[in-house]
Amino acid sequence: MTIHPATFNSSSKESVNLVRNMMMLGNYNNDIFYPNNMPSELRPLPYEKAWEKCTISNWFNIQLEDGSLLIYKKDSYIYMMTPVKTLSYEEYLESYYPQDEWGDADEFKVMISQEYDNYIDTHTKNFPPLPVRYDIDEEHYCEHSHPYCHFHFGIENEGRVATQKILTPLSFTAFILRSFYPKQWKKYSESDLITEHLRHFKGNLGVSPPNYWKGYEKDLLYIG
Repeated sequence: MTIHPATFNSSSKESVNLVRNMMMLGNYNNDIFYPNNMPSELRPLPYEKAWEKCTISNWFNIQLEDGSLLIYKKDSYIYMMTPVKTLSYEEYLESYYPQDEWGDADEFKVMISQEYDNYIDTHTKNFPPLPVRYDIDEEHYCEHSHPYCHFHFGIENEGRVATQKILTPLSFTAFILRSFYPKQWKKYSESDLITEHLRHFKGNLGVSPPNYWKGYEKDLLYIG
């Protein structure tokens, strides 16, 4: 049991609206086509190179303002957290110029702006990313070791975190944004904008069919 293609497509487009409402939209592709050779192209690459390949090739549905990617494929949604990190301009001011008077004079504003440009050019650095993948996997289902619906957190590990919910692109996107961008989510959730999508984040989601949710699975810890 997977979501209907029409629901998948509309949910993918609504995800763009969600990210836009949170003021986090960098780029997006409404009619994305993922080539069949995409997995074989990415599999041998280190994570940073795989992220770079997806970015350059436009293999993403949504690119967040920090460079992270959201990829929606049939039975699999992926959050590729950017492997590079810099301070935003506001964070830079808070870290290096916390006193308000620095920003009062135009000459200081110009000086700080130039310093920040130089910082961006020279201080972009790698940091440990935590990508997330959500899979619906009928073929490899095993009630003991391979849940029908599950999350993968991190890079190159066999860990699977079970969930009974069959997510849509929108519900997956909301889960990622709330989990990894708490400041932006707090601002968004305290505004009226959240009412546009709130009932679609978890309401009306399907669940694993009984033949793919067996034995003692219900008695173990799992997500939602």
